[in-house]
Amino acid sequence: MIPDDQIVRIFKTPDLNTIVEVAVIFIGAGVVIHLLQHLLPWIANRLHGRKRLHLLASVPFVRLLIILKALALIVPRLIEPSIQNMVALLGTVGLLLGFAFKDYASSLIAGIVAIGEKPYRNGDWIKIDGVYGE
Repeated sequence: MIPDDQIVRIFKTPDLNTIVEVAVIFIGAGVVIHLLQHLLPWIANRLHGRKRLHLLASVPFVRLLIILKALALIVPRLIEPSIQNMVALLGTVGLLLGFAFKDYASSLIAGIVAIGEKPYRNGDWIKIDGVYGE
């Protein structure tokens, strides 16, 4: 069991300046994400074909990059950057990502298996959402 004082030593003692910096980074990232979520689709609606699709598909990726950059700026302000602390932090993040992407990975594998098995053929009659057709 890890003593409480060791857990407390991982975190820096926040002062008012640090709290303001973290708040500015957090709010700034939120504003940039909000603007990009409206600006990129607006720009995409003026494009044609593949360029439009690529730009619309990039919106979640750009949002993820902004969130990761904000976290990269915030974490060193709150956690004492030592090797042990960074290993513990990265291990925790890896564990969280593993649990987060578990369902996504299983759905992806199920989709690949469904494509390989080809459950439907031309001429099959199917019913989807109350609509019946060939």
